[in-house]
Amino acid sequence: MEKTLGYSLAELQGRLFLELVHPEDVESTIKAVASLSAQKEILRFLNRYRCKDGTYRWLEWNSYPDGI
Repeated sequence: MEKTLGYSLAELQGRLFLELVHPEDVESTIKAVASLSAQKEILRFLNRYRCKDGTYRWLEWNSYPDGI
């Protein structure tokens, strides 16, 4: 996230990642995290994150529950 969004590690520490998610993407991101909590994998999830300069960048990610 440092390299992709431009924040230093110190700037990211202690922040909730949802603070960086575009407001229009928060609901779908919360649902994706809930799916992970239910032990479901997330493939090709796309949402926007705020860069340090105030712009947003689309990121696509995959995530798997522990143990997969």
